[in-house]
Amino acid sequence: MAVAAVPRPLTWEDLEATPESGHRYEIMQGELVVAASPGGPHQLAATWLAVIVAPHVYERKLGVFYGSPVDVRFDLHNVVAPDLTFVSEARRHIITPHYIDGVPDLVMEILSKSTRRYDLVQKAALYETAGVREYWQIDTDARTIVILSLQDGRHVPLPVRDGRVRSDVLDGLEIDLAEFFAKVF
Repeated sequence: MAVAAVPRPLTWEDLEATPESGHRYEIMQGELVVAASPGGPHQLAATWLAVIVAPHVYERKLGVFYGSPVDVRFDLHNVVAPDLTFVSEARRHIITPHYIDGVPDLVMEILSKSTRRYDLVQKAALYETAGVREYWQIDTDARTIVILSLQDGRHVPLPVRDGRVRSDVLDGLEIDLAEFFAKVF
């Protein structure tokens, strides 16, 4: 009688051993998630966010900002690569040469047709449960930026005032939505 092997949850080590293919790989609850390369509006939004956020972070010595995906290891079976990531100066110790080993202070995901549900459901749940202080959801189709702020263990949307979003984590940072999305298209 043959016994079938029970598949085991994937880990960071499995992700490291995955061959390069031009795709983005993540592990969510021990399962491999593969995403295609993002399209034009996604890349433009990421570029403009980096242009706006990076100087704000570095001029004020707030911490480290990644303007492109970097692996974030929340635990052994949850390793994701947010589109943009911020780690505060006080938590800089979680940054290793190859990945972020712990919970970043802020993550940004730019919604794409292929990843929208994954970003809004699975990743949102992971970010909230793990304790990410701010989770930004950028929707280039709807021309919106929703900033979810962690309050009492739950992500709550911050208000948009006068057509601007303001970060609680990146003190003093505000983005005019009309101006931002005019650059993305």
